[in-house]
Amino acid sequence: MKCSNELAFFCTKRECDVMNPNPETQKYSVELETRYKPFDTFELVVKSENQQQITVDAHVKGATLPIVQDQQTGVAKKDDSLENLVAHLEKKIELTDKERKAFKRLIREKMYFKVAYFVKLLYNENNEKITFTDLCNLFYFDNFLRMSLNRLLPSIEQFAKSTLNNYLLEEYHDAQIYNSDVIYKTNGSKDARLFKQTMSTCVSTIKEVTKSNDAVRHHVKYHGGYIPMWIFFDTLTFGQFNMLVNRMEKSVLSGWTAYLSEYMTITPRFEMGPKSIPSHLHTVQILRNTSFHLSRLYGKVFTYNPSIQTSDSYWNLLQMPDHSIDPNKQIHSLFTGLVSSSYFYACMSDEEISHWNKFIEKLDNKMSEIRFINAKGYMGFPKNWKEILIIK
Repeated sequence: MKCSNELAFFCTKRECDVMNPNPETQKYSVELETRYKPFDTFELVVKSENQQQITVDAHVKGATLPIVQDQQTGVAKKDDSLENLVAHLEKKIELTDKERKAFKRLIREKMYFKVAYFVKLLYNENNEKITFTDLCNLFYFDNFLRMSLNRLLPSIEQFAKSTLNNYLLEEYHDAQIYNSDVIYKTNGSKDARLFKQTMSTCVSTIKEVTKSNDAVRHHVKYHGGYIPMWIFFDTLTFGQFNMLVNRMEKSVLSGWTAYLSEYMTITPRFEMGPKSIPSHLHTVQILRNTSFHLSRLYGKVFTYNPSIQTSDSYWNLLQMPDHSIDPNKQIHSLFTGLVSSSYFYACMSDEEISHWNKFIEKLDNKMSEIRFINAKGYMGFPKNWKEILIIK
């Protein structure tokens, strides 16, 4: 008997040889829940073609070190001490005796790898002396970016969930329309399967939330196991919500984008079409997750890929130093993530727009105070970045 390669678990036969003398000629079917995690053990009930039932002990495989890759060399580092790590970085940055103590404290509190990377990002073409103050300024500039985005980006998630809920209610007058394949791409077998997988992930989250959320539990218990759309969307993670959006029909997304622009009082820098809105929401999600998880923002190449074609007006807006634009680098920059975010803020109230513009003003002030900042290379900022990001 062979088990699923996708789930990668080991099975120990219990009753197979007794019930079926030649198990290799028999086909088996099994249904699994997705709650199992690496190294979990559980009993697996398998049914054969003739409905005979077999029970096996299953063990989910987990990843372990070392990570095997092609052309892998070297051995694990084991002998580095904090003193050695500090001494290594001192070759690249000037420290007084007083600053050395503060430098060690910075490593102790913020992690050596992160501090070392910011030292690397401070390298400059003219080989000017890099000071501890320069390092701290850049380090806390990145912290300013992270804390600012932590405050601003959740509003986009709430805005997206609320406006989609309102649009669908106005269009279909059905609080359960989110569960109907009418609004999703399901004509092809692949699309139908992806929709079912996405909805299954979302429903699993709802089931888990019922354990701690009285409002959700009330609807599940007293309304036949269903919950209204406004609670459903609000309960999902941003990533799960975006997966649903990505599965929706173009006509639905087109109606939603038109609904978004109803209250706009300004003209956006570029148009957000029905095909592009899922990718821009995903961009905001990745940017938000990066800041939430304390990852570095300055100097980071992001994995998002918003739907901005080389023919879009976005590229015409950019006044890059030396008139050089590399779309492959620009599209994965912090700046592009901020552009996607600014579109959604442009659809919001004047109060929310004010919050965004205050961030842009503070960002401008912070950048003017820091030496060795590489706005183009490490953030993808053009010369006219402020003019593009400010909402007027």
